[in-house]
Amino acid sequence: MPKLLTRIKDLFSGNKPSAPEKQGIPRPPKTDPHGSGNLPAYTVQFFIDRLSYVHQDPAYQSQIRVKSYQELQELGTSAQVAIPELIRKQLSNYPEERGLAKVTLEKIDPAWYANEMSQRALPFLVKSLGSEQRTALLSMQVLQQMGAHVHKPLLEVLSSDKKHEDPFVLANVLSILCKTNVSWPELKASLSGILTSSKSANLLTAATAAIMQFGEPNEEMATLVLEHTRHPDSTVRGNSLSALNKLVIESEKFLPAPLNSLSDGEKQVRHAAIEFLSGHYNSTVADFVHEVVHKKGVIAESDWNAILEQVNFWIGGKTLQAHQFNYDQLKNNLSWYNLDLLKMQAKSHLLLESAISILCKKGGSEPGLKDALVQIYDSSKSANVQQMIVSIIGRTEENWEAETLPFLLRSLSNNEKSVRDEAIRALQNHSTHWVGHPSSVSAVQTWINSLDTAHCDSAKAALLSIGQDSIPVLLSSLEQTEKRLIQQNILELLNNLKPERELTLNTLYRLRENCQNTHTLSLIGELIKKMGS
Repeated sequence: MPKLLTRIKDLFSGNKPSAPEKQGIPRPPKTDPHGSGNLPAYTVQFFIDRLSYVHQDPAYQSQIRVKSYQELQELGTSAQVAIPELIRKQLSNYPEERGLAKVTLEKIDPAWYANEMSQRALPFLVKSLGSEQRTALLSMQVLQQMGAHVHKPLLEVLSSDKKHEDPFVLANVLSILCKTNVSWPELKASLSGILTSSKSANLLTAATAAIMQFGEPNEEMATLVLEHTRHPDSTVRGNSLSALNKLVIESEKFLPAPLNSLSDGEKQVRHAAIEFLSGHYNSTVADFVHEVVHKKGVIAESDWNAILEQVNFWIGGKTLQAHQFNYDQLKNNLSWYNLDLLKMQAKSHLLLESAISILCKKGGSEPGLKDALVQIYDSSKSANVQQMIVSIIGRTEENWEAETLPFLLRSLSNNEKSVRDEAIRALQNHSTHWVGHPSSVSAVQTWINSLDTAHCDSAKAALLSIGQDSIPVLLSSLEQTEKRLIQQNILELLNNLKPERELTLNTLYRLRENCQNTHTLSLIGELIKKMGS
């Protein structure tokens, strides 16, 4: 009241009002006013409240908040009650405030994540997992820092009586549990509940990803996962097939699902199916894959009937009851565990590529398929398919000199580098001396002779693929040939191959003395300069 009267008096007297005193930061006593020496509880709470202080002056507001963080840091372990609020502050919109909260937490308790007070922040953190992306990510980061200390409460969130939870929240909870290495026995029951009841693509993706990471053989859970291999979402389909691969040991009754997925429009799904089938490659899968290759991916109805006859042992009583179909229905409708054969024919190129991928991935040779694979190689426009075929045929030791070697040499002139590299790998795996084989020597000479023809580019590609081993023949041909275009192309090849100096300089000097073509002389000069440097 006296201050107010003074200001009124100043106004009437014409005097300039005195400036208001600069407000300091309110600070309660740090010791018990009764002299006990213990810190009053209201002191910590006072600074906790000031962490969210609001003022019309942003600078003053920031000053109050920063000072409150500093005071809590000074209080140290005495301020453990502030841990929940400091955890919440790590989700702040402002990086500076998040940094202050983190430092303060570590000052109060370096192992704050294990402090029982941190558990009080969990409801807020879990709820924040369903917020907008930035907040959800920050919450996930904090929960991951807390590690195994949040496993039990997070698993409770996933329990069956929490089905009302936001599926995005549950998916993020699963992701956190996986990143903090929860054990498979702890997780298994929650996953079974999700697979049984959830329709959310986001949550099913997280659940199947968890199985991919931690799963152990379990037929009961594999049966639950099987239902999701037909999910509309491609990520769920792909993850479900990969999860099956972790859960299944006896694969017979589960084979139709991955077989059905070999012509899926999404690469991720096809890849997962290929991984499963190459890992569970048995006589049934072999029959299917061989038939696809022999028919080049297009299988007529009569051929499908023959395949189905071979696999009718799958349709046992238990499977029949579980999937509600019988063999006659299967055969008449050409429907094999919802296998849409017409759709597969329409995607014959995908089916064929997948079948070849299985053969390539499983390893070993396929001598009975060599002729069919060579035909597919010659007609295919896919470098990936051609590369896989080269890999498969390259592993075939039977009739290697008469059939395998000529095919691999022919593959060296392929326009795609990946195919040429695969052919070189196959040749070197067979023998490091393959270049000296009469067929190889003949092929190299044929390519050199083609350097002035329309096949020049493929011949140069083949010679470059062979690398240093082609240099002696190139040098010999360089001196012997009188065809200027061949000479020029050989010089370009040598320039790329970087031959040893002692092998080439004398040859190049002799060639330069007898040369009159300007372009050839230029190429010789460039090569001499490179070899001399």
